Amino acid sequence: MNYYDIDSETISYRIHDAERMRAQVLNELLFAWGGNVKRWISSLGKFARSLSKRGHWNLSLPAPHH
Repeated sequence: MNYYDIDSETISYRIHDAERMRAQVLNELLFAWGGNVKRWISSLGKFARSLSKRGHWNLSLPAPHH
């Protein structure tokens, strides 16, 4: 059922080229995802530091009025 005469070297080249392109795309996606996670963690740390500077973590209760 082969309608086309394709050389085995061509098939091998196309398979290796596809694997190379897939690896390149996965590396770029993982690199981009890692950068987003790093930014998210950094912003979370900045938010925590800003809360502690503003005193929102102070759990003392106000004095009762008589």
